[in-house]
Amino acid sequence: FGPNVGLNPIAGKVVIANPIDASTPLNNAAAVNGNVVIVVFGSVGSGTIVANAAAAGATGVIIVDDIDEP
Repeated sequence: FGPNVGLNPIAGKVVIANPIDASTPLNNAAAVNGNVVIVVFGSVGSGTIVANAAAAGATGVIIVDDIDEP
């Protein structure tokens, strides 16, 4: 989401999403705003995750898949 950052770095803190899977609007939007949010992939698709992160003002999203699949 957002503009192409190209080679420009994204700066900010890494904040854990609440709820951790970003399945609903983030409860900690104030902490996420202007920062990168980390989310555990789970009950919703990446489109919902990114939309909820963007609505909270995140500058980027790191999605972690904690399921070990063959």
